[in-house]
Amino acid sequence: RSPELEGFVEYEKELFLRSLSTRSVAIDSVSEPSLGARLSHGLIERAPFEIGVRGSASLIFPTSTDGYRTKLGESYGGAFYLKQKREKTTQFETSVGFYQRRQNTSQVKLTETDLILSVSIRLGE
Repeated sequence: RSPELEGFVEYEKELFLRSLSTRSVAIDSVSEPSLGARLSHGLIERAPFEIGVRGSASLIFPTSTDGYRTKLGESYGGAFYLKQKREKTTQFETSVGFYQRRQNTSQVKLTETDLILSVSIRLGE
């Protein structure tokens, strides 16, 4: 099986806790567009299941809200996945991997690494 390369455009919604007191909570919400690519490669295929690896990298564009601004950033990650396919449609997919993001804001310098467990189920064709 040959590797699959796909480009993507994403639009993430992020909440930023600006202040917290006994009387009020101030939260900013910002939408962050990104542009990137994913490379997937199936390692083992036993119909209807496939086990493989996936890597992705993206550029996160700057944006702003009332309380703060995000600057140009980047993210990358990798995962092992298991998916069940029926004909050419994925019915079920789960993955375990990591995600690294670097993006400074006008409030803080941000570098985060997350371990992610993802499960998606698709019904129908």
